[in-house]
Amino acid sequence: MTNKNKSDRYSKWGLPPLCLLAAGVWVSYLIAPPEPAPPAPVIPPQAATPTAANNDLQFNPDSCKPGHGEFVHVALGRTVLRIPYQTQLTLTGYHKEDPERAQLPASPDPAEPEGCYGNPTRVLFMHYPIAELTIPASDTQPERTVGPGSFELITNMGDAYHSQKGHEEMFEMGKANKNGIYDCTPHTPDLIGCIPRPNPTAGDYQALPERYQAPAQRPFTISCIDSNWRCSVVYRAVGDINIGYVFGFRQLPLEHVVAFDKQARAHIEQLVVPDYTWTAVPATKQPSSNHTVNK
Repeated sequence: MTNKNKSDRYSKWGLPPLCLLAAGVWVSYLIAPPEPAPPAPVIPPQAATPTAANNDLQFNPDSCKPGHGEFVHVALGRTVLRIPYQTQLTLTGYHKEDPERAQLPASPDPAEPEGCYGNPTRVLFMHYPIAELTIPASDTQPERTVGPGSFELITNMGDAYHSQKGHEEMFEMGKANKNGIYDCTPHTPDLIGCIPRPNPTAGDYQALPERYQAPAQRPFTISCIDSNWRCSVVYRAVGDINIGYVFGFRQLPLEHVVAFDKQARAHIEQLVVPDYTWTAVPATKQPSSNHTVNK
């Protein structure tokens, strides 16, 4: 995997899937229960326990020290998430030469298998299977669910609001309307949209601050870039974690984005291990999640 410098990588965070492509070759991990043992000697062991794929992380919480439940522990920067271990996750880890790797604190118990409480698995990006928002039935439509096409958690140990500021600045540019081509009007009870007249399928939206905000009282901003209504949201959510997702209006109608984001952010926040205690010495030889781990 070719190592990208920090500014190159961060500049792509406005569109999370593109940043994942720029990060290099993806490594997929299936966090799942261990394979069952052979039911009887008459069945060859090879048939009962097929060889795991080279990109699978076979994690068994029973191999961890007791007291932390059936969870896999994943670290994005210094922030540790505790995720039910049967959750299917797609992760990409640090390249061994990534300069930010040296900034990571050391695991408190590196002798534990990777993914245990004492030795969280380290990642840069993570596709997370976030729950969709349920829209109750109405007189005109049955109950349905809506959500983004891609939802990612992104390690952020650099400029705390780099990508977020880019979205905010695009909205402010439209709002200033210096070239006279933007119309800024309410689009939902929650959102103001600044839309360029030459390309009405693009534009930027921002929640009214009295209705909804990103953490740290920053504006909640949506950026839509083309006629397919491909829109993105990215912001610093908690600790060293950015939330990023992309969607079209058919997947996630504009009027439901704020409700979806509230639900998604609350879910991610409840996964965080509070006051996780790292070893103070920076880790330069910690296991990297770019490698196969088959415990």
